[in-house]
Amino acid sequence: MIFSLLLIFVFTLRQPIISTWTLPPTMQPTTAPTGSTKPSASPSGNPTFSVAPSPMHSESPSSQPTKQACVAGWENSCQDDETYISPQGSICSSFSNFDCTLFIGIYSSDEFLDLVNSCPCTCNIECG
Repeated sequence: MIFSLLLIFVFTLRQPIISTWTLPPTMQPTTAPTGSTKPSASPSGNPTFSVAPSPMHSESPSSQPTKQACVAGWENSCQDDETYISPQGSICSSFSNFDCTLFIGIYSSDEFLDLVNSCPCTCNIECG
């Protein structure tokens, strides 16, 4: 019995390994997807997920829409920080009626830099 199992094992090892893009069909359903790593020639109808904005318009709004630049010509990532709170407890929009550069003498250097880095749109000071 052991000799028979050993022969089957050795014979199996000597079989050539064939690499294909697609697995052969089976008669039984599988519990997980199987298939190839090669992309299909036509769309599958199944959505894919990406963090990059798509040039295509979607049929429904996304849960996290891509924010547009607050000033034309600025990068989209240059946005006010919604979590910013000033030393006095104010949020970015509280500074919209002020020239943020006036706070140079009121805030410490670190507090002023935190203001303009956290509220570039409100302060009209480009990121970077």
